[in-house]
Amino acid sequence: RFWPARPYDHYTFLVHAAVGARGGLEHLAGSVLGVEPESWAPAARRVEAGNRERDDDSETGVYDLLELASHELFHAWNVKRLRPRALGPFDYTRENYTRELWIAEGFTSYYDGLLVLRSGEISVKAHLQRLADSIARLRDTPGRRVQSLEESSFDAWVKLYRPQDDSPNASVSYYLKGSLVALLLDLWLRELRPDGNGLDGVLAELWRRGPGSLDTLGPSTANTYSYPGFTSEDLARILGEHSGLGEVPRAVRALWNEPTDLDFGPLALLGLRLSEKPVGPGLIELGFTIQDRGGAPWVEFVRTDSPAERAGLAPGDELLAARRVDGSWLRLRSARAPRVWDHLQPGLPAELLVSRRERVLTIPVAFAAARGAPHIERIADADSAACARFEAWSGRRWSDP
Repeated sequence: RFWPARPYDHYTFLVHAAVGARGGLEHLAGSVLGVEPESWAPAARRVEAGNRERDDDSETGVYDLLELASHELFHAWNVKRLRPRALGPFDYTRENYTRELWIAEGFTSYYDGLLVLRSGEISVKAHLQRLADSIARLRDTPGRRVQSLEESSFDAWVKLYRPQDDSPNASVSYYLKGSLVALLLDLWLRELRPDGNGLDGVLAELWRRGPGSLDTLGPSTANTYSYPGFTSEDLARILGEHSGLGEVPRAVRALWNEPTDLDFGPLALLGLRLSEKPVGPGLIELGFTIQDRGGAPWVEFVRTDSPAERAGLAPGDELLAARRVDGSWLRLRSARAPRVWDHLQPGLPAELLVSRRERVLTIPVAFAAARGAPHIERIADADSAACARFEAWSGRRWSDP
């Protein structure tokens, strides 16, 4: 129902359910999905026990599969037919550079979850939490302030697909940030045109002026490539028209052509509030991620401007032990690292014992307090206009759980 037309007669999902499988690949009339079957175990136990009441905690693996299938199916329109100008016909002997992957993949990542929500196959509460989790991942990516979405798209071949130790500090995913920019564009349009259908209408119009304008639109590759493709400016023109302003203001364009932080205050238009769920007192923010190598924790990435970076911790360090300066050394192993961190206190001096290129070093560090987790909830006393906008956006009733 989302798109003006269906460009295939039959659609086939090929599902590889195997331990470690992940991701998907879209085709003209089907897609290949890689899914982790063990992630379905909690939901399977619920069903086998005869419990028909869904529990969001047990459904996580199912929700992941549904959003993956939704994502690849959405690509049958957005990417396989409605695509950036540089993406077809492909030259398979070299990279194909484009600045529009934030539209191709980011918009698809926005709608993969939203359309599962509209289908009724996920609870409203679970969808809002998954949206908050995306906001948390972006918040924890310092590269969002370094690289714009257009740059992220263009640099995909040399950065996204060739990650380095410092990638999260210097780059941002056009999937992740692109999906959240799509959300903000949707809210911007719905604020200016409360009786409109937001970003839905923009994509439908982009389709009608592109692939939808062709006489035939079956699964033929020849028909597909008779459409020359779109650019960011094509999208901007339609955004301007649907906003009623005639053009896109510079502040809105900055969402994709500048490395700007995102303001999620407009969620209030839907009667939603973004807040931070406080964490337990005394918990620390590491400022780095760990990679397990045979049970031993190694530093994978160090966040810029974190106490860990200022202390001199570096990717590739093997973590041997940790202690408060007034306490005993505690051996670090991947499986028990969280219990070791529990002995450390934010702001108080601590030490890490690390192995770096076979030399053992002691690194003094005072960790910061852990940040709260982003949380999105419905405002209890939201006005009727906000509730109506929420229902138009989500396809669900305001009272739905």
